[in-house]
Amino acid sequence: MAADNTHATWVELHEAAMRRYAAAAVDASNKWRAVNAELTAKWRADGISDLEISRAKDVNLSLAAAYGEYTYNSNRAQMHAAVLQGAAAARSLLAADGEAARLRAERDHYRHLALTDELTAALNRRGLAEHWATIDPDAVLGVIDLNRFNEVNNTWGHDAGDAVLVSVAALLGEHGTVARLGGDELAVVAAEAGPSVLTWQVTLPAGQVITVAGAAGWVRVGPDMRETLTRADLAMYQAKHGRNPGTRAGRRRVRDAVRAGAR
Repeated sequence: MAADNTHATWVELHEAAMRRYAAAAVDASNKWRAVNAELTAKWRADGISDLEISRAKDVNLSLAAAYGEYTYNSNRAQMHAAVLQGAAAARSLLAADGEAARLRAERDHYRHLALTDELTAALNRRGLAEHWATIDPDAVLGVIDLNRFNEVNNTWGHDAGDAVLVSVAALLGEHGTVARLGGDELAVVAAEAGPSVLTWQVTLPAGQVITVAGAAGWVRVGPDMRETLTRADLAMYQAKHGRNPGTRAGRRRVRDAVRAGAR
């Protein structure tokens, strides 16, 4: 828009000047010849006959001869050249700004894809890691593992399982920042801890309404995300399986958490 306004102003100023100095300016440079052609076309569009245009040029030639040689380096020529260059520069800047905006939007799009889970639109692990530095040190982290999630997939299909994950992530998002850690394991950064067993009512794509439950482990947020996740993961498995987890997978996860330094 700025380039268009500058160009319009230049045309108005130049038209007034060219009525007095057009013939001499034509002889000054190829730029002036191009300008004269543009103004001639404009005059024709305004209904001015070729004869009148020719007479105007003859008058200008006479004036030029009377006033002496009109040099391109005169103040008026410099003014018009500067405005012309400014208009071109403004157009170039606008074009460059538009390209920069497009590149920024493209960068932001791919950054969003890199930091979020495609299915749930929650953060992924990388996104949670980038968000970690902004987390309130008084916040808590909850790690939630959905109970019998495979039964949902086996009974109603993977579309139903996806719907459960999307719904639960959205419901958790009402309480804080949500991340999908992988599979059916989610995390939420919240102001305060919730219960160790969470339940939700979820409507499946086919219309069935089911109750989904999950075990949650809550811990105070620490400066190191990995260490905090390890503690929350241990708390979640203790909530799900008891202090002495009875399943082989549960025992293995707790053992790994303890070896990683969980307290």
